Amino acid sequence: MKMNIKLFNNLYKRILFSSPIITSFIFCIIDSTPFYFVDFISVKTQMGLIAVYSWICCDHRELRPFFILFFGVIIDLFNNSYFGFTSLFFLFLFLLQRKEVENLLDKSFIVTWTKFSIIFFFYNLLNIIILRFFLGVIKFDVIEIVFTVLITIVIFPIIFSLVNKINEKIKYYNE
Repeated sequence: MKMNIKLFNNLYKRILFSSPIITSFIFCIIDSTPFYFVDFISVKTQMGLIAVYSWICCDHRELRPFFILFFGVIIDLFNNSYFGFTSLFFLFLFLLQRKEVENLLDKSFIVTWTKFSIIFFFYNLLNIIILRFFLGVIKFDVIEIVFTVLITIVIFPIIFSLVNKINEKIKYYNE
């Protein structure tokens, strides 16, 4: 009986310590499946972007730069973005957060949410500019872009709180 408890405890710790990679990957996969609730709009939630951003905010040491690059490439492939743009964006945020933890994360969640909203808005704006400049994509569906931004900003607290709870459990087991 003690052997089973030890085995399950070991398995739980392994899953918990690899949860930054698992959660980011799961949210990237969920984000890649299009939502067809509305016939004329394909709504993108960018949950993968939120998950990676949240892990960088909560504890930038949990996701190594290689995994940040990997998830950035996956997000670019699923969202038809300019290849490598999201990876560079994530690495910039990683370096910014690594320099000083309070750049993205604040004691007040409202401030953290506001920072995310501003950064996310500029991410999408730069993505549109790069797509138009380099790839010559001229047609953009404004309704889809607005829905994407609004849904992503609304979903952020849910994913952030999930990531924060998992991060607290990881910190508890590390101590």
